Amino acid sequence: MPKCVHGKEKKFCRECDGSGLCPHKRYRWYCKECKGPGICAHNRVRSTCRECGGIGFCIHDRRKSQCKECKGGSICEHNKVRNRCRDCGGKSLCEHGKVRHRCRQCICEHKRIRRACTECKAIRDLGTYVGARLRWLKHVAVAGQHKLS
Repeated sequence: MPKCVHGKEKKFCRECDGSGLCPHKRYRWYCKECKGPGICAHNRVRSTCRECGGIGFCIHDRRKSQCKECKGGSICEHNKVRNRCRDCGGKSLCEHGKVRHRCRQCICEHKRIRRACTECKAIRDLGTYVGARLRWLKHVAVAGQHKLS
C-alpha cells in the first residue's frame, strides 16, 4: 500500500483527503450519514447486525471470536478470554492481577488509568521540577554561606 507524506496509507489519510474517506472524514465504507456499503438497513455495521444475519455471529448467537464452544480467536487454550487469562499473561490485567480498568490501585482521582493520565503526569512532573528546584536553591544557599565565612 502506498504511503503519504504523513506516513499513513494514502487512501485513508485525513490530512491528504484520501479517496477512502467520505466528506465527513470517516471511512467511506462505514459512514452512517453517507449510507456506506458496510452499513445495513438497520443503520448498523452489516457484519455485526443480528437482524441481518451478520457474519460476525456463530450458530450459538454469540460473537464468533468470543464463543468458547466454537473456539473463537479470542479464547485461549485455558478456555478463557485471552486478554484476561492470568495463565497466558493477559494484556487487560494489571500488575495486581486484576482487570486494569477496574483495579482501584491503577485508577487515579481523574477516573483514568494512572500510568496513562496526562493530568497525573503533569502533577508528577511539576512535583519533580519543584523538588529539584528546592534542592538547587538549598545547595546555592549552603554554597553562599561557605563563601561568606
